[in-house]
Amino acid sequence: MHKKGEYMKTEQKRIAKSYYMEGEMTQEEICRSVKINPKTLRKWINAEKWDEERVLRKVTPKQLLQDTYKQMAALNTQINAHGGVPTKAEYDAKSILGKEIERLTQRSVAEAIQTFEEFLPWIAKNSPEYLNLFTDLSMRFINSIK
Repeated sequence: MHKKGEYMKTEQKRIAKSYYMEGEMTQEEICRSVKINPKTLRKWINAEKWDEERVLRKVTPKQLLQDTYKQMAALNTQINAHGGVPTKAEYDAKSILGKEIERLTQRSVAEAIQTFEEFLPWIAKNSPEYLNLFTDLSMRFINSIK
């Protein structure tokens, strides 16, 4: 019985954290949905630093790229507002933003390999019948981005 209770609490925490990270439910809604006390949720949020993790999850390369495109669009609007010819500072800013966009859109083979090195053992453990398929697809993907 004790292990079942621990499992339930662990599962409640996992679900609550998932809802919290999505950011679409209030803490009150999470508590009702997962059937926990608000004090328990606050304790988990504070003890495990869910707020910090949620912020870090939002700072993804995709989000950084979107932000950089918005900055470039705002800069272009500013340049167009005074005749379409950039000042030196605007030209320099465009150059920096352009390099940042290029950096953020490059796909790294090393990153793909690292991801698959972490993913394939998980597949082997959880769905071994798919290991050969995913290994083959992983190698084909890596070769496609070289």
